[in-house]
Amino acid sequence: EQSMQEVVVVGAGLIKSKREIITKKGDRMAFVMLEDMKSSAEIILFPSTIKQVEQWLGTHQMFIVKGGLDSASPHKCKIKANQMIPIDLFFTNWPTIH
Repeated sequence: EQSMQEVVVVGAGLIKSKREIITKKGDRMAFVMLEDMKSSAEIILFPSTIKQVEQWLGTHQMFIVKGGLDSASPHKCKIKANQMIPIDLFFTNWPTIH
């Protein structure tokens, strides 16, 4: 899902909202709004990513995310997440997440 020109970014923030959808193939996807003190970003969780993250979405508020910047939306920050983990689990779990 990442193109050669896609800029990879890492960010952190507080979850402000979450919206789930079902794709045409019947898979779950989610759109999560993360905010820090200065700005906000929409995090796109594709079916493969939501499977690794969903265990934490209901119990944690602060997340670190890594993914590709969606350049199709120049006026709104959108990140296609490859990895997303609660900040408090970052140091213990990050090396095991692929």
